[in-house]
Amino acid sequence: MQILVVEDDELQVEDLQRALKRELGACGEITFDLVWTEEELQEKLNSVERGESELAPYDVAIIDLMVPWTDPSSTMTERPAGFEGGHFKAGIRCARRLAGIPSTAHLPIILYTVLGNDDLGISPEDLPKQVVYLQKDPEDRELVQRIKSLTGRRQDSGDAGCP
Repeated sequence: MQILVVEDDELQVEDLQRALKRELGACGEITFDLVWTEEELQEKLNSVERGESELAPYDVAIIDLMVPWTDPSSTMTERPAGFEGGHFKAGIRCARRLAGIPSTAHLPIILYTVLGNDDLGISPEDLPKQVVYLQKDPEDRELVQRIKSLTGRRQDSGDAGCP
């Protein structure tokens, strides 16, 4: 399984990797393509659109709703067009961009955040159809179940969740 993770919190990434390898590792190798900022993802997608590179055949993308535009240590001050939403909209911009590229238009995307539904201020109509919202939980149990359902992996424990 190949997973794109767009997350700026290193501890959160380590927790995600540990939980997903524990719960899905019996199905085979799990690889993670880590992207730390919106800027990094946008540069990667620009390269794909220019035909300079290809994206890995991801099974699912997990995107932090509030991923920062750029590394906090960066001296860059210019922001992308449409940045008025700030960090809060960064994950949505990333999801929309992935959904708009033919090679990833089918990709299940999970917007993963600490914010509750009431805090979002967005409706499902604001999101591409393959995007689901999921509130972070310390055990990542719901995330694992959602990945299984989105990627077609059975959820009964007798088969270790493998196809």
